[in-house]
Amino acid sequence: MYEEMEEEFQQFLIDMEEAENAMVFAQYMDEDDYEDDYGNNEIYECQEKFKKKVRDWLRENKPGRYIVTGGYNVSVMTLDEARKD
Repeated sequence: MYEEMEEEFQQFLIDMEEAENAMVFAQYMDEDDYEDDYGNNEIYECQEKFKKKVRDWLRENKPGRYIVTGGYNVSVMTLDEARKD
């Protein structure tokens, strides 16, 4: 599962680079993509590690511009997007 998490993180980095400050909303580590191969606890643990890794990157590279949330997946969005109904 670590490899999958790293692939998702690389996709996050690509998304952030390609968006050039225009990325508004994206989802990663969707539970449905992994539940056939991994248990829910393992998926949850990797989602938590992924969220920490993304938050650390955002804190260093784009402070105060994005939030990271979790649930069935990990969502990254701008503050404005988070405030929408």
